[in-house]
Amino acid sequence: MKFTKNNGIIASTLCMIVILSACGFEPVYKNAANHSIHKNELNSELNQISIDTIPGRVGHQLRKNLVYKFGSNSNLLNQKYNLVINLDSDKSPLLIQDDEKVSRYNLSLIASFMLADSNSKTIYEGHARSVGSFNVVTSEFATLMAERDAEDRAASELSAEINGLLIDYFARKIQ
Repeated sequence: MKFTKNNGIIASTLCMIVILSACGFEPVYKNAANHSIHKNELNSELNQISIDTIPGRVGHQLRKNLVYKFGSNSNLLNQKYNLVINLDSDKSPLLIQDDEKVSRYNLSLIASFMLADSNSKTIYEGHARSVGSFNVVTSEFATLMAERDAEDRAASELSAEINGLLIDYFARKIQ
């Protein structure tokens, strides 16, 4: 049998399936026949999360992404949960040229968050981190726009990580 690119793809796919089944991987959304969680139950929990205001432009982006992911109207009163997020950012040089000018930066966003119930009792705490990079060019405006784009990408990735952590929390809680 001749080894082709398609055979390699099929073999690697089969290997991944075997590895995932052996490690105890379990999908979050399984069918009701297995007595598991319905997607609607998770969405219902996420819809009831009120998100406190997060200071700064990046904080606003993060909050906006989370409201979209949760599908919530976070302005409603009497929400079942409240999410408080503290956001820190750090910009560090990544590439330094021979003349000691920085030509690329890493932008790290670190979020520590707390989910509280309607009685203000903390029920879940977590941390999430995201890193974005941007180049420094001769145009200050282009560099500023590249930095903002890196912030927006990092905020989007951070919201996806927080969303995943909360889905995992609710999935364990509902089971």
